[in-house]
Amino acid sequence: MEVGFTVRTEMSVSSDVSFACFNFQYLTAVAISLDSGSSFSLIALKFELVFLQQLLVLFAAAIIPLTNFLFLRSDLLQIELEIQSFHKG
Repeated sequence: MEVGFTVRTEMSVSSDVSFACFNFQYLTAVAISLDSGSSFSLIALKFELVFLQQLLVLFAAAIIPLTNFLFLRSDLLQIELEIQSFHKG
């Protein structure tokens, strides 16, 4: 099964960064990549917006083998979660 996500924030982080932490009013996202290639990463997401609360169940404290992840640039007015290309094994 293949699922994925892109977290858009006001910051830009390259895909080979081993640790990234973003803490905003409505979103807390922590990404720890144990390998810049295609290995396990720890993704912890906490959403406080009402329309995103159901996503907390899917993503909070999940350990997922990643094929790809990338934090993209945006602003605080538009925080989005997109299905992209994780590979859950």
